[in-house]
Amino acid sequence: MFNFFKKTKTLKDDLFSFKNEPLTSLSIFFLIILDLFIFTNISIGINAETSKTPKAYIHYPLNCSTHFSNTKDTYGGFQTKNYFYNKNNTSEMCKELYTHIDQITKTKEFKQNRSAQETLNRQLRTNNKSIERISKKYNTQLFEKMVSVQVDKELYQVQEKYRYLQDQNKDIQEKLDAIPSVTTLNGYKEYKDFLQKNKEEFKTKSDEYKFWQPFYEYGHLLIFVLPILIISSFVYLNTKKKEIHNKPYNPIVKIISVHISVLLSLPLIFSTLELIYHVIPKTILKNIIDFLISVGLISILNYATILIAILVFGYIIYYIQKKSAQNKQISNDKNKQKNISMSKCPKCLNRVDFSKPFCPHCSNQLLIE
Repeated sequence: MFNFFKKTKTLKDDLFSFKNEPLTSLSIFFLIILDLFIFTNISIGINAETSKTPKAYIHYPLNCSTHFSNTKDTYGGFQTKNYFYNKNNTSEMCKELYTHIDQITKTKEFKQNRSAQETLNRQLRTNNKSIERISKKYNTQLFEKMVSVQVDKELYQVQEKYRYLQDQNKDIQEKLDAIPSVTTLNGYKEYKDFLQKNKEEFKTKSDEYKFWQPFYEYGHLLIFVLPILIISSFVYLNTKKKEIHNKPYNPIVKIISVHISVLLSLPLIFSTLELIYHVIPKTILKNIIDFLISVGLISILNYATILIAILVFGYIIYYIQKKSAQNKQISNDKNKQKNISMSKCPKCLNRVDFSKPFCPHCSNQLLIE
């Protein structure tokens, strides 16, 4: 781990130095602007390439999957505003399902029935809210007395309103019951038969696509990233080789090529880690969690999480403290060398003769190998 950080120091020098001289603040500013421009275009290119294999939730949209998991038999189950989709990215099975749904939802009868049902349901909800407010306003005993006996004008008005709302709800419910079921409309039988026939196949295909889609996406990312990464890395290593052998080279080419290489490496590294997690840890963690749940030892996960956190943060603290101690030691060594070069005792800083074994002022040992 420490060797890795030592190697990154050389890379850091190459990123922000011009012939072993640190870049000026203005040069770094323009370099950051260039990095942002390059990274933005890299991201656009990666998105354009990886979109050729759309995400699982795009290829098999939720509004498609819900029908295969649970056949709809109400007007509310066919929310037509949710069926806008990209024909290039949606699976063929979902496209066919949408065709069957269109045969139901685009008919005049469906639109009229759904509109009437929505209107009546809104009225029913409004009435129920009013009845609930009346019920909360009066206690149970008074309420029972109120609906059976006329007490005074105010209670009589409340009683009349309560009865009116109840009668209106009965009338609304009768109208709702009179609306033909969506299952009686033209096209519904074909819709239901299609779902029953393809339910198992849909599940198999969607599960397979969810597993393999990250691999396809990663392949398209490599198609875009690798050619540029290979070229930029070759240019950087070539200029670096010339620098090491004291041959003429263009430092600007070295700086820009190493920046491009780093910028291209970032999405490649993250995508690789994401793919590894998709294939191995996710499956392992799922099996571990399922096992612990089955035996009732889910709390072990909490212990494992605490242990991992201790190890990670403990290592970070250890590394920081070790680097601090190393820097302090280096600083002390430099001060000693400076004092020795000025014929001063490293301990009391008085002038001494280093041919003598001890300092005459503080008895500090001078002759040390």
